[in-house]
Amino acid sequence: MKTLRKYLPNSFSLFLLVCSLVCFPSWVMAQTIKLSGMVTDESRNPLDYANVVCLNGDSAYVGGGITDNFGRFSIELDTAIHSIRISKIGYVSRTFSKPFSTQFILATDNQLLKEVTVTGKASLIKQTETGLLYELHHNKYAKEQNLLQAMRFVPMLDVSPDGNLSVIGHDDYQIYLNGKRYDIAEANTTQTLQSFPAHLVKQIEVVTTEDSRFQSNGAVVINIITEKNLLDGFSLNTSANGTTQPTAKAGVSALGKKRNVDFSVSYNYDLNTQRKQPITQDYIYPDRIVNLDGEGDGDWHNHIMRGMLSWQLDTLNMIYADIHAKILKTDFKTLWEQTVDQENSRTSMFENRNHNTSGTIETNLIYRNYYRHLPQQERLTLGYRYTYNPDRRHYSQWWADDESTRQENHTRTDGGLHEHTANVTYAPIIWERCKTLVGAKAIWRLGNTTATNHSDISYRQQLIYPYVKFSGAVSGINYSLTLSGEYDYLSMKTPYAEEVKHTNSKFYFTPSLEVSRNVKGARISANYTRITKRPTIVMLNPFFSMGNGYAASTGNPYLKSEIQNLLSLSMFKFRKRFYYTVGIAYSHSNDAIVYHQVKDESNDVMVYTYDNMGKVTTVTGNLFFNWQPLTALVLKCSVNGGYYGLRYENNKQNDYTLNVFGWIDYYLPHSWRLGANVMHFKQAPEPNSTINAMTRYSLVVGKTWLKGRLTANIEVSTPFQKYVKMKVNTQTPDYSVRRINYMKARYVGINLSYTFNNGKRAKIQRDTSLKHNDLSSGVE
Repeated sequence: MKTLRKYLPNSFSLFLLVCSLVCFPSWVMAQTIKLSGMVTDESRNPLDYANVVCLNGDSAYVGGGITDNFGRFSIELDTAIHSIRISKIGYVSRTFSKPFSTQFILATDNQLLKEVTVTGKASLIKQTETGLLYELHHNKYAKEQNLLQAMRFVPMLDVSPDGNLSVIGHDDYQIYLNGKRYDIAEANTTQTLQSFPAHLVKQIEVVTTEDSRFQSNGAVVINIITEKNLLDGFSLNTSANGTTQPTAKAGVSALGKKRNVDFSVSYNYDLNTQRKQPITQDYIYPDRIVNLDGEGDGDWHNHIMRGMLSWQLDTLNMIYADIHAKILKTDFKTLWEQTVDQENSRTSMFENRNHNTSGTIETNLIYRNYYRHLPQQERLTLGYRYTYNPDRRHYSQWWADDESTRQENHTRTDGGLHEHTANVTYAPIIWERCKTLVGAKAIWRLGNTTATNHSDISYRQQLIYPYVKFSGAVSGINYSLTLSGEYDYLSMKTPYAEEVKHTNSKFYFTPSLEVSRNVKGARISANYTRITKRPTIVMLNPFFSMGNGYAASTGNPYLKSEIQNLLSLSMFKFRKRFYYTVGIAYSHSNDAIVYHQVKDESNDVMVYTYDNMGKVTTVTGNLFFNWQPLTALVLKCSVNGGYYGLRYENNKQNDYTLNVFGWIDYYLPHSWRLGANVMHFKQAPEPNSTINAMTRYSLVVGKTWLKGRLTANIEVSTPFQKYVKMKVNTQTPDYSVRRINYMKARYVGINLSYTFNNGKRAKIQRDTSLKHNDLSSGVE
């Protein structure tokens, strides 16, 4: 303890000592020395049945043992030891001296392996203590591809024809490279992984439960393990994609390194359009029926720009800075023909035009300091983050009927949300089997909007977020416990409506706990999380805009934060080339923020708005399997769905959700690939509404050249169906609404990517540690 105490500030000493005694009472048993750790190879794969020998100062044997199936060992001794010698056939024996770490790494004995001949079919999937490991270097079909394409072989991972990476059954993931955060791949996944040849990758590790090696904060970790550390130099990747839908994508990214400075710049442009897309809506009242037939034309321009820089001052200090921007500019119009069926039927024409700007501008500045005796472990982190989210919506509308001349109306709202974040974390060393993190985060949000209809708002929000996190493993059980709180102070007012003026302050306790263990070859994990979901500036903005003659939308400045409790239980297992996972999840939200439709009697229109409707409960089951009967054949299927219940006032609404996805990929010689997928999905309906299920499918042909530097994919989507119909029916005692949106399903698309290399790629990482989970205010 005297050795460790010199690394801890005096103000933390008593607190940390109490925590360590409470959490780990075995410390008080001082008569026996207990030595434990994990033995792995250079790629962090556990080594089972390795010999562990304990030696005293005279190199005499005083105790020992062997590692279990997961590379772990635990030895109790009644005398002091000076060193540990670890050996295993096929690996270079190594002696470790004090101070001991929890990780012991053995290098492969290449000279010995030359004498070994491996016969039979190589096992592509291995189970690890916290997930699975895919042996990509054993897959001959992956070696001629780039890494993004090769990831389709990995269980739980999927890559769409246009290059979007996703983790089945999970919303969030982090990418690591050889055990270190590789955030540039998260920030610009498609182009970064396309520029990485798969033949340089040895293994891909997928970590689904808490692992002390990574600071994942609950996200799935994708750890890319290479044969060597090849990240030094320069590379340039270009890509383009187009479909007859019509859509278009293009991007360019550059990564480089000069001495102790790493940098990256990139730009992506996405264009989505719709041309003459049909829409029908029927509003049924006791005294009349209104029919609306529309055609939509529009363009959605998405610009994403990124710049990142990392400066390694010395071995213990680093400065990181970045700037990201994601700007979505929308320009679309809808032409409506409105027919009112009553005593005097009449027909009118409406045209709505929308010019909107949304998105994020984000910048981060972070200083990191590492322990001198543990240079891979962060000791102190100081950071500042700024984001700006614009809310600019400009509407224009003209209408005319048989009895009146053409009339026009123009409305708009302009404003945005500024967010400043300061963060400090300290990682004290308490016990080798317990990783501890103590920190605090302060967030200031300033939101202001102006509108032509005088629905301006001005609000300020302050968040104080202290937290402490413990993670590690005890008796074969991995755990992660976070104790955190959030103090929320909100002040809002509208200059033109004194009734919208209020101040709220509240404290939220937001703990989380995850435990997992291997039982008879299967991995079982349980998780509990309590989170807050806060309204965005678009939700709060009371700006009133008309969509057509009978529909409008507005925000709600009285929205409160939603409190959500999440509980899940899951198990995964694999046998040779078959992997599956099953699980069940329960969620319950108080003051749930729900987007719904209400009748505005004063304007005689239906208004979409946000409200804290009541309580939302979901019970969801999931099943996923990955089967590779042949190295060239990959079959995947994911089924997710269950109960959805909404309780508000004296009303109840019960429904279900369902998502079924199936994939098949077959790899041919000379780097050809044939693929097909099918999607069947049904989302949760709006209050008082029902919604139908929809089905889409596609066929893909792909080819790679030049060891993955040049790739091409051709996709044909739903060739025998022009549109998929989304039908929403709303029924209340006062009215009913029937809506049908025709979404284009049939298209042909082509995707191209090429990587130019000059030397080797540089190791630049985006840092997202200052991101807060209550509001998506940054570039995702």
